[in-house]
Amino acid sequence: MKPKTEIDELKSYREAVAHLAKHKVNNLLHNAGNDHALIIFENIFKNAVQEICIVAKDLNNEEVVLKPSYLNGLSEFLDKNDVKLKVLVSEFDSATISSEDDSFFRRVFNSKAYKEGRVEIKNSHGMGFRNSAYGNSFLHFCVADGTMFRLETDIEQRKAICNFGNQEFASELRKVFDIGFLNDKTTIINLDQVFVY
Repeated sequence: MKPKTEIDELKSYREAVAHLAKHKVNNLLHNAGNDHALIIFENIFKNAVQEICIVAKDLNNEEVVLKPSYLNGLSEFLDKNDVKLKVLVSEFDSATISSEDDSFFRRVFNSKAYKEGRVEIKNSHGMGFRNSAYGNSFLHFCVADGTMFRLETDIEQRKAICNFGNQEFASELRKVFDIGFLNDKTTIINLDQVFVY
């Protein structure tokens, strides 16, 4: 169990993030660790009403993505009318993904948005975004509705910057996403072929 001070800090952080996300406040947040990442993603899923674009390794980590609050938030987002999800992963193991009872991709596969053709998933086959400003390491990020983003600058410690109301930076990050997503070396992941019953 976490110490009381850490629980209180997370409660305060959760309340602050919920306020910033709900009101789309242009305020840069520095965040680190699994708990902070989870809180940020919960709020992106809750407050996005148009589109979420995600760049990640494989979206299959127990520390954040496979937590019930992350998966439930994802499902709630995907059940909203007319929302879109675009995902670019650098690794995809269909055998592992198909054998899991509950996962990011199973939730996507079972969603209203996927059934209605509003989800696109691609594999970059190990290619990723690097930024010399962050030690030339790989960058993972999420951008939503042209205003929200979470840019992970240290994928090992989950250090990131985040903002729920910065249209300028979110727009630039969306352009970066498109460069990778539309690269002719990426391949489409068809979940209908992964989850064959």
